[in-house]
Amino acid sequence: MSETSLFRIEHISADDTGDIQTVTAYGHASEQLEGIIRVQPHGFSSNPPVGSHGMGLRLRGESDLAVALGLEDPTSRTSYAKGQNPGDCVLYNADGSVWKMVGKSPSFSCLQTCTLTATSFVFKCGGTTFTLSADGFVQTGGAQKHNDHDVGATHQHTDVTPGSSTSGPPQ
Repeated sequence: MSETSLFRIEHISADDTGDIQTVTAYGHASEQLEGIIRVQPHGFSSNPPVGSHGMGLRLRGESDLAVALGLEDPTSRTSYAKGQNPGDCVLYNADGSVWKMVGKSPSFSCLQTCTLTATSFVFKCGGTTFTLSADGFVQTGGAQKHNDHDVGATHQHTDVTPGSSTSGPPQ
């Protein structure tokens, strides 16, 4: 029985259609390993770009018992994914979309349209709550301003004339 070995691999392709993702990768001296299981954490899945690097683990020294660990694409790991402090987390893809869970100020950015789907969204900031649902948009607390003019429930207009006349802007 041979020993278990850990070695560097280069990702060639993935099969992400089954219950467990398998990959084809180059191993020692361009050895091609096919159908090896790619270990991923619970609740997270990715399909790494071709050319990504990771670690291969050959159990009992047998290629048909190899598994892929990690797989990182160094060209996708740009400045937004580097230099994180302990406890920080950054989720990013090869196209540049990023979700940063950094300290107490998480952020999300994408290079094109971002789509969030839910029955409703509730945003709370201090004493102000915004609720967006199929019924519409509701703001509770806080002031509503546009160009530094109050447009909330307590705003007033100048030069109000009864009827169909136009009044002045909100004050």
